[in-house]
Amino acid sequence: MKIIISDYDGTIFEDEITTKKNIAAIARFRNQNLFAVATGRSYEDFMSAKIKNNIELDYYLLNYGAQILDKNMQPISITPLTKEDVAEIKKFFKEKNVTILYCNDKKNSLKESGAIFKIVVKFNNRKDLVDSYKQFIKLDSFNTYILKNHCSLEIIRKDVNKKESIKKFLPIIKLKQNDVFVIGDSINDLEMITQYHGFCVENAEPNIKAVAVKIYPHVYNLIEKLMEAK
Repeated sequence: MKIIISDYDGTIFEDEITTKKNIAAIARFRNQNLFAVATGRSYEDFMSAKIKNNIELDYYLLNYGAQILDKNMQPISITPLTKEDVAEIKKFFKEKNVTILYCNDKKNSLKESGAIFKIVVKFNNRKDLVDSYKQFIKLDSFNTYILKNHCSLEIIRKDVNKKESIKKFLPIIKLKQNDVFVIGDSINDLEMITQYHGFCVENAEPNIKAVAVKIYPHVYNLIEKLMEAK
């Protein structure tokens, strides 16, 4: 048995036609194998896409892997920010003109509630975003990603990334590293692509293409190749 673990935005989710082909191929693959998504999206953000596109998977690695759920959306493993982490982030951005969004196990909220897996900091302009990012990463306390299209920073724990979340849940599902095939398109996929059988899609960033074992036009092309090789 194999498992494919794929990024969502820009990988599974592309244009409407390609997305439908990807989802149909995933359903065929799951007849004899496993398929998981590893995404930076929060629970609320991914659920809206799941419902809209009728996506059924075996595992969901949300918030860059800080929240790992089974096919019934029940938690397998969680790695939330600590109270001290949240306090440090709030202190840093206190005097800045930003909006802070807290992503817990179900909702995105302007107020702290429950276990916080990710904090999103929204800026009014790109200059402030870049300046704050350069200052914030000097703390070296968190993993921080820039969302270029949303003028936002996404902040998670330092020990959380997609590679580490996969490593954490492989023993639970009783699969070995050689059974894992991953595919993505951007910098937050880098660690998992270099750790496992790592592939990327054609629209991937140049630094991701440079480390991928092979470049596939779309996710469904990788699925077809693996199903042929069984």
